[in-house]
Amino acid sequence: MKKIVIYISFFPLIFSFCRKQENLPEPEITDPHFFVKCVMDGQALDLEAGNEEYYMNSSWYHQDSDYVFVYKANLAKQIGVGYQITILFNDNKYSDPNDKMSPDSALIIGTHLYNDQNLSDATQMIKFEPVKSEVSNSSYSWLINDGSTITTYGVPGIEDRYSISEILNVGKTYSVTFNYDDPSGVCSAPPLTNVFKMGSSLQATVNSVRDINTPDLKYTLSYSLLDSNKNLECTWTLPDATNETTPTFSRIFTPGVHLINLKLRDKNSGEVCSTVYQLDASGNNCTANYNAVFSPIHNKRLYASITILLTDPNGIVYSSKNLVQPNESNFEITSVIDYKVNEKNEKTKSIGVRFNCVVKNGNNEISLKNGTAKVAVAYK
Repeated sequence: MKKIVIYISFFPLIFSFCRKQENLPEPEITDPHFFVKCVMDGQALDLEAGNEEYYMNSSWYHQDSDYVFVYKANLAKQIGVGYQITILFNDNKYSDPNDKMSPDSALIIGTHLYNDQNLSDATQMIKFEPVKSEVSNSSYSWLINDGSTITTYGVPGIEDRYSISEILNVGKTYSVTFNYDDPSGVCSAPPLTNVFKMGSSLQATVNSVRDINTPDLKYTLSYSLLDSNKNLECTWTLPDATNETTPTFSRIFTPGVHLINLKLRDKNSGEVCSTVYQLDASGNNCTANYNAVFSPIHNKRLYASITILLTDPNGIVYSSKNLVQPNESNFEITSVIDYKVNEKNEKTKSIGVRFNCVVKNGNNEISLKNGTAKVAVAYK
């Protein structure tokens, strides 16, 4: 079997190969599919599950002090001592212990933070996600236009982005375009562009659901707000210049793209906000409709995405938590796939990552550079 290569030059170590590592879960995954490799203070650190008693331990827990779920990946020896790496991925929302976790929202391909970030009153977080479930080998990409700058997410055929989460400026209006093509080559939807005004308590999320039990293009439209207790008056304006005044309604559409305007007025304050929604009505399953989910404007905290823990053979733990990282530090999720259930019969995901960071214990600091890893986490 391949040997684990660990070169150490920066402090003395005491090895004891006859005692069991403390406080570790039972071994779960010995698949060599899982590994952590990096340059540790100039020397190579190479750990692989399945070699020399290394195991990939997948788990999760609820961090009560922050009201957030944490996905935990731990690559460690089960017998004897040696280095171990733990990577903690925070969920991306406030949660109570009995809530469901959101792995498809938190564990997404792209760059993630090492530390908590406080959001100013001038920003609001919003997530864009297609109505249709993700289809393997399909192409997904997005454009966000604030009137002066266009930001692109995903490159068709090269890098696909099924969903995106962004922090946008309150008071500005953004147009968001979604492009979708499936692998068959015959289901190519026209780009869908919707308009969003950030920061308004009346900015609505519009939903459309097609009635698949009828051959007609019959859709039911509805809206939702973060604050559902408002006393509202709603007016839907449809492409044929007719109106609907109920929160939910159904309508048969002709094939094509239809621009729908929803105007909401707060009867108490008089505040008015219009939401533009573009419905792509078609006789096949090629619709490029998507939903937007707004985070509460009063949420001033974006939870930290990542904490890396390095434990040396003496049991000393070095952590990236709450550190001011160097400019070259980064953490990127490069792949996320569903994996086997673990020994506790929990669902798991296999996650590919790249990273650079520093970890500390007191005044002692270790740099981890050019890191790559494939790890597993569990969720409920």
